[in-house]
Amino acid sequence: AMASNLSNEVQLSKKAVAITSTQNNVEITCEDGSVYRAEHVVCSVPFSVLKNIIISPYIVGPQAVAINTLRSQKLSLLHMVPKSPFWQKDGMSPNMFTNGKAGMVVAERKGSSSSEVTSLTAWLRGPLADELDKMAEADAIGSVIASIEALRPSAKGQLEPVAYHSWFQNPFSKGDWAIWGPGQISKFGTDVATPHNQIHFCGEHTAVSNRGMEGAMESGERAALEILGLV
Repeated sequence: AMASNLSNEVQLSKKAVAITSTQNNVEITCEDGSVYRAEHVVCSVPFSVLKNIIISPYIVGPQAVAINTLRSQKLSLLHMVPKSPFWQKDGMSPNMFTNGKAGMVVAERKGSSSSEVTSLTAWLRGPLADELDKMAEADAIGSVIASIEALRPSAKGQLEPVAYHSWFQNPFSKGDWAIWGPGQISKFGTDVATPHNQIHFCGEHTAVSNRGMEGAMESGERAALEILGLV
C-alpha cells in the first residue's frame, strides 16, 4: 500500500556501495553501477553493514567510532511445525527457555484460533548462534531438534523444520538488534543519529525509547521530521 502511493518505483535488488553527500544533495552508487540522486537520504543500514559502505566526505569523531564498533546481536531462527500437540502428553507448556542448543522455543499462534499452536520458533542467540553458524545448515537444524527431543521425549519425531535463517550470515543485516557494550552509551550514544550533511540516520540502533521494530518506527519518524524541518 505504501509503495503504490510513491511517485517513483521502489528499486529492489540494489546493493549500495557508496554514499556521497554535499550541502545540497546526495548520490548513492550501487554495485551494478547505477547511481541515484536526491536532496536527502534516509539511511537505515545497520552499522555492522554500514561500516563497509564508502561514505564521502568521511564521518569523523564519535559517530565514526560507533559505525565501526557497535555490534549486532548474532541470531538464528528455526521455524518448526509440530505434527502433534506433544506438550499435552507431558503436561508442560510448549514454550521453553533452555541453556542448550534448543535456545528459547516460542509457541506461535497464527491460525484462526488464538488457542491453536500453529508452529514453534527456536530463537538461537549469541554464542549459540555463533556455534550453529559454523555448521552446515542441515546439521544446525538437526542439533536444535535433537536438543529439544532430549529435553522433552514427547517431542521425539514430532517436529518438522520448515525454515531456518541466520541473520548474522545475511550480508545485509550481519545480525539482529544492536548490542551496546560497556561504556558505549556514554561514548557515542548521543551521536549515532546525528545527520551527516544530507544523510539522515534511522534504524532501531538509533532509537532512544524503544528497541526492535518499535525502535525502527520511532527512529524513522524522527528522521522524517528532520527532513520536513529542512524543506
